[in-house]
Amino acid sequence: MHRGISAPRVRMLRVVANPGRQPSRRRLASGMMIGIVLPPCLWLLVCGCDSKSRAPVHAEVSGQVLFDNNPLTGGRVTFVAVNGGFSESAVIDPKGNYKIMAPVGDVRISVDNRMLNMNTVGSRMEVAKKGAGRPEAGAPTPVQGTYVQIPKKYHSPDTSELTYTVTKEANQTHNIELKR
Repeated sequence: MHRGISAPRVRMLRVVANPGRQPSRRRLASGMMIGIVLPPCLWLLVCGCDSKSRAPVHAEVSGQVLFDNNPLTGGRVTFVAVNGGFSESAVIDPKGNYKIMAPVGDVRISVDNRMLNMNTVGSRMEVAKKGAGRPEAGAPTPVQGTYVQIPKKYHSPDTSELTYTVTKEANQTHNIELKR
């Protein structure tokens, strides 16, 4: 026996160092599992991590937001993809017009103009949205216009009942009609 090395370590060294000994079934199974499982995992890692493959396709949609058949004089319109949760928003100008790069597919739409009401917290919240969740985002386009009270249900895409199907074709027009 070697000095300073206990008996169990010597036996372990002999098993590892003995090239003539057959590997155990456990080691063979472990090696086969690595050989079977590792390549697909590496393939998924390399091919499945492309951030561009998850980015939604967008198309330009423009139109006018009308409230009781009159142009809504400012605010923000938001399109939220039904499948995937991607969303985009755009400013409604003082004549009621908007232009948005919306996610292709079925979307739910919200319209909000509370930021124009100087008597509410919403008017101060617009400044706080700058770059929210996206550090590379610049300042939001300023919302201009006159506040007109619209029903609260239009403030959220979950309650507005406004929907549209965005297609891949360019320059789509979709007027959004709000009722009291």
